[in-house]
Amino acid sequence: MDTALDLDSMIVLSRHAALKVRDEQVILVLPERAMHLRGSSAEILRLCVGPRTGHEVLAMMRSRYPGDPQIDEQVAAFLSEMLTRGALETDSPGSSHQTSSKKEGARR
Repeated sequence: MDTALDLDSMIVLSRHAALKVRDEQVILVLPERAMHLRGSSAEILRLCVGPRTGHEVLAMMRSRYPGDPQIDEQVAAFLSEMLTRGALETDSPGSSHQTSSKKEGARR
């Protein structure tokens, strides 16, 4: 199932996910699985530790890789994949994925 990401929505690392560093390798830990992150994937997810819009993440990655003509497409695809896998949450209207702060506020 492919989940399209609304780049205007706020995205954040899921409360069920964690980024760990072991032997100089970044690992994304999710319930019942872990993924070794290579290349810029760790950079992208580190940008999502605090809430940011998809556009903000794209802009930051563009500034880090100014010569890459496919950076927007690659980052957007990676963010969508991580949303689908449950590594990211978003607060976009009508989405089943919400940031933990939104959910916590709803419980109060």
